[in-house]
Amino acid sequence: MQLMVDISPSRLGGHATDVFGITELQKEGVLLMNMADRIQYLRKSNGISQEELADRVGVSRQAVSKWESEQSMPDL
Repeated sequence: MQLMVDISPSRLGGHATDVFGITELQKEGVLLMNMADRIQYLRKSNGISQEELADRVGVSRQAVSKWESEQSMPDL
């Protein structure tokens, strides 16, 4: 699952952008989304619930809900 897509493609070079899937995300406009929309988009496009994402990253489901509603930001 990809959540960290804020890496500048110009710094990574062609091969690295394919590894991170940035080229495909650019085509879909995901890099232009705010963090909340990006988290929700990537979660839904991977077919997982807020609870499953929360379990995978070690936070509560409420934390994921707050990220997606722009009430808080994930600690990176």
